[in-house]
Amino acid sequence: MKSLLMTALLVLFSAVVMAQSTSSVFVQNSGSGETVCAPANGFSYSHHTNYAVQIRSLTVKWRLSTLLNEPVVDGVYKWEAGEGTPADYLDYRDCVLLECSPVPSTGYMVYIRLWPTVPKAGAGYGFNTPGSPSWENLFCTRSGENMAAEIPAFTAQTAREIWKNGFYVTGVVLNRIGGNDGVLQSGANSNDGIREELEPLKALQEQRQAKVKAMENPFTLAVNDNDTLTRDRIRLFTRLDPFFDDAGFLFTTTNLTTNNVSTINSLKEDIQLYEGWNKVYYTIFSKGFTLRGHIKVFYKKTGTGGVLLSDNFNNGGPGDQWIRKGYNSEYTGVTVTDGHLLIRQGGEHTRTCLLTKELHADIQKELILEFKSTVLRSGACRKAWIGINGHSVICRKQYNVAEAVKLVWNMQKGSVQCYIDGELYTTGEGEYFRSADGIVQLRFDCDDFERWEIDDVTICQ
Repeated sequence: MKSLLMTALLVLFSAVVMAQSTSSVFVQNSGSGETVCAPANGFSYSHHTNYAVQIRSLTVKWRLSTLLNEPVVDGVYKWEAGEGTPADYLDYRDCVLLECSPVPSTGYMVYIRLWPTVPKAGAGYGFNTPGSPSWENLFCTRSGENMAAEIPAFTAQTAREIWKNGFYVTGVVLNRIGGNDGVLQSGANSNDGIREELEPLKALQEQRQAKVKAMENPFTLAVNDNDTLTRDRIRLFTRLDPFFDDAGFLFTTTNLTTNNVSTINSLKEDIQLYEGWNKVYYTIFSKGFTLRGHIKVFYKKTGTGGVLLSDNFNNGGPGDQWIRKGYNSEYTGVTVTDGHLLIRQGGEHTRTCLLTKELHADIQKELILEFKSTVLRSGACRKAWIGINGHSVICRKQYNVAEAVKLVWNMQKGSVQCYIDGELYTTGEGEYFRSADGIVQLRFDCDDFERWEIDDVTICQ
């Protein structure tokens, strides 16, 4: 009877839950912790049903996070052997499961597998590389099986909800992958067959690690967010991580003014753009997960108008494309320093501004003004604006922050839109914004005592 009871107890040692010596840690989408399990008398663990060893302590460092809406799992452990336990007793089949208690309660515990390299007792932590399991395989049972094996209704959506709502990491399980090795026989020490059984699991672990690496730098874009393009078709990616070689793709362009839409599903086709602002959505379907994102680009047609003015101020200036007007002194005026133009505004009697020379534009085409802008101020920031035909449009959103400004002027309709960092910020409309002859002169101006830094100015149609 005593022998039967001992055998029954040892069967449980292939998956041993240990009371932790540290507090529970709440995780919601991401979290990290160090769980130390060191009962006063250690704990028993076994690879076999008729033999057990003592382990003095187990310390697990773990980190859970979310990358591109996918779960990322990482963790390592170290251990101290009990009396008579070989320092190399734990091997490649021994892994750690984090015991997790969902909030709100689901009525059952879930577990997350950590499978780092296995250190010898007293030799410090093993090594691991972050991996990203699929949602349906993120959680497992205490024995390491798929959750659906015990909870048939458990799905990928269930895992997402637990991850989103949060859970407490309440303990750890030292788990023997594949269960224990049965009865220890004299001279029986071959694990070759077991190693073969583990190969698919090791391949899955490597795939999860490759997934994280790919998600950290999945591709290189051919254009940047808020870029202005003069071509109506683009290939969005110039580089794609090999992990996505067999992925599916969907690209959708939506014009923000006309609502025109185009869709393609191939990397080998060009994406259609429409005149004005376009939002380009991309979706990558790959190996059980979906990667989504979008960028905004502005497409302007080139025609007889072309570039009317362009200046990056790298050659000093301002040059003969510009007119400085108003007061000029040591502290007030328009200067060019270190490749950018600075308007240092004076007060009521010492005002200054910068104007373009008269430009001849095609009134049938929109006129586009683009430039980099930083309003420098230590206190409350007021206004910086572009003057058109004696009227103005505010073109500053923040101060002491570099902003990309784009002004779109329809001379026939008499409408102006000003975008800051790709977002529509101000508009103007009325007869005073019309132009019958296409003669254009733009004015850069700001409130009293402001300092306005301007660079990379382009005016084109």
